[in-house]
Formats: sequence, structure tokens, C-alpha cells
Amino acid sequence: RAAGVPMAIVLVPWRVQAAMLSMDEFPKGYDPYKLDGELRAIVTRHGGTYLDILPDFLTTPNPEQHYFPVYGHPDASGHAPPPPPPQRSVRAAGNPASWYDGVVAVTEFDRGEARRVLLYPLDLGNTYDRKRRGIPHLAAPADAQRILKNLEKDSAQFGTRIAPKDSVGIIEIPPVR
Repeated sequence: RAAGVPMAIVLVPWRVQAAMLSMDEFPKGYDPYKLDGELRAIVTRHGGTYLDILPDFLTTPNPEQHYFPVYGHPDASGHAPPPPPPQRSVRAAGNPASWYDGVVAVTEFDRGEARRVLLYPLDLGNTYDRKRRGIPHLAAPADAQRILKNLEKDSAQFGTRIAPKDSVGIIEIPPVR
């Protein structure tokens, strides 16, 4: 916020949560919208924009087919990731690489409680190839480490600890007492 860069956050549901949302059926005592509401409150309280996609799952038949069955996070529906973009900026001003960074947050639940958030760094497609420009894809390992390091630094002021593992950031959520 201090740098004047807008922040937008979206919660992508876990595979099972996506299936439950599309069927509008949940186990007793489970609220699939709870984390969504809490995350919205945090993001908006800090001046960010929250993109709420969970209601769209009500009108999406069988959304779980677009997730990896073993890992549970969204797949690319059979499309190979694009090749890495050139390193130089497409903008004449040479905007910083961080302007083209993003992250997908995937929440893991245990017995209806959020326990962990996995952060998958994205490259938002700063490339001269017009067919790929602006198309997000998983960041290359070196870029992923840079993105996670910056996110960890920016999140520290909110008391959030991000533990990088390979090219994924992990936020452990303590159990509710």
C-alpha cells in the first residue's frame, strides 16, 4: 500500500470445497464460505481488493474435474505451460519485474478448519509474444523464490510468516482454541 501498488486477492477453493460449492451441499457444521469471509475482511481492512469467485461455483457443473485428483489444486486443463518470457520488459519504462508477479493461494482444511495456505507464485506474462502476453503461469524457480521473498517481507508487518519450500510458500494456521 505504501508504494501505491494496488493489491487484489482471490481465494481459490480446494478440490473438495469446489465440488461441495457446486452441489450446494456441505457436511454438518462445515461452512465453506467462512475463510472467504474472513479473508475478505482482512484484505479490505488493509485497502486491498477481494475478488470473490466462490459464488461462481454454484453455477459451474463438476468443477472438481479441473483439479489434480491427488494434490487437489487447480490444473491447467491439459495445456502445457508457456515457455519462459524474455527477461526484458515490454514497457519502454522498464517496469520492475514485481509489477508482473502474482500468487495463487490454496487453502488446506482439516475437519472444516483452515490449517495451511499454499502460495504458488505466478509470472503474469510480461513478454513480447502477443499470444502469451498477460497470461499467468507458474513462475520459474528463481522468480518464484524472488516473489516469495518479497511477499514474506511485505507480509511480516501483519504477523504472517511464510515458509518457502521449493517454489511454494507455506503459511501454517494455528488451530482455533
